[in-house]
Amino acid sequence: MEKTEEELLKEKEDAEKAAEEAAAKNAEGDADAGNEPAAPQSIVDANAAAERIEKATAAQKVENDRAEAAEVRRKLGGSSEAGSGPAKPKEDTRTEDEKAADYVDKLENGEANPMKDDGFI
Repeated sequence: MEKTEEELLKEKEDAEKAAEEAAAKNAEGDADAGNEPAAPQSIVDANAAAERIEKATAAQKVENDRAEAAEVRRKLGGSSEAGSGPAKPKEDTRTEDEKAADYVDKLENGEANPMKDDGFI
């Protein structure tokens, strides 16, 4: 039994219609078929960026933990200052003329106030 042209054309249209419906279901994510809808490119890009950030965060956490452990070792290791005593102030070895010249320079620059230096202010 041969099919007529009309029957063949009708079958072709039915097949195309079925293919379009299947594609529409695929795009919508038919839960029964187990298909998921195709995600927009911006969502895919955002997910990729989130993964990169998570990896960088994990790497930074490892680096922070390592640096923290090194700092703890450094602090707990300490250093010995036994017997060293308090720091001694340096003695001023300048002559009276050098001190006077410095004071004159400070007066000229406005950095010194003789009234304040003498306790009047």
